[in-house]
Amino acid sequence: MIICHSRQFIFFACPHTGSRPLRALFAPWSEAPIVPYHRRTRDRPFYPHMPPVEAEKAFDALGLPFRNYTRITCVRNPFSRLAALYETIAERDRYWRLRRRVGVGQPKFSTWLSSTAPDGRGGGGRPEQRWRRF
Repeated sequence: MIICHSRQFIFFACPHTGSRPLRALFAPWSEAPIVPYHRRTRDRPFYPHMPPVEAEKAFDALGLPFRNYTRITCVRNPFSRLAALYETIAERDRYWRLRRRVGVGQPKFSTWLSSTAPDGRGGGGRPEQRWRRF
């Protein structure tokens, strides 16, 4: 997430959409502190991969006119995005790695996909692992 108050735009960096080059492009205009999810405070509520709905509430709490800002994001085909999410979870999740080490294996993509909750819990994980959830 990048917020520029002087030019009134917000760039929402959605996980697994190829937004890294755009983040680098917009980085010089970043004017608001973006902190890790578990370190956010009332004065510093913005964190990486923050969804627009939560950002709007944070803007309101700070008395900022969210609707006056141009909102920019990057999208990706949802099917390839889910495959990329599955691969990242397989690489990073400590339980999946442990399962592979002991020979149990990880869930197949089709099993994982059918058991993934579409209600905001997404691919699970800890609260600070926002990239897994939405």
